[in-house]
Amino acid sequence: MKKNYTEIPELVDFVIKKIGAITFNFVSCHYNGELEKNIDEFKVSYTEQSPYVKEGANRFKENNVIPPIHLFSNYPPCILPGYEHLIADWETNNMDDLYLPDNNIKGNIGKALQSTKIKLKQCKECIYNEKCIGVERKYVEIFGDKEFIPLHSKPKRFPLKLLTEC
Repeated sequence: MKKNYTEIPELVDFVIKKIGAITFNFVSCHYNGELEKNIDEFKVSYTEQSPYVKEGANRFKENNVIPPIHLFSNYPPCILPGYEHLIADWETNNMDDLYLPDNNIKGNIGKALQSTKIKLKQCKECIYNEKCIGVERKYVEIFGDKEFIPLHSKPKRFPLKLLTEC
């Protein structure tokens, strides 16, 4: 969020070096629910936060830590090119089942997420258009769509593997 996104690299260092944890998940804000009520206090654009989340991933690499789970959530691949393999929830075919505890209903995370996402005009030009579930509708209402630049070729992969890739 706006108050602390610049501290992500230091937080990763703390988690790895002081706590000894091998995982961390960078979740970009979902601009609905309670957050919507205090939007000005919390909002931060992908452009503002992406250098810090990339540096957070770099801290895992520098410390030779192989995360067991995806590092990023709620980021489309065009925002973090080269980090696609570290993003949990952008592909339509890479979604896990979701169980809703209140009424024991089983659902699919992808379908639940897709209801909050939209495809932009420029998405049609992106190499990931068929696989990507799009961008959060509320995000676009707040920040616009200028940050979303279609990828025309597969970017060079950031050299950090997940445990499942080893």
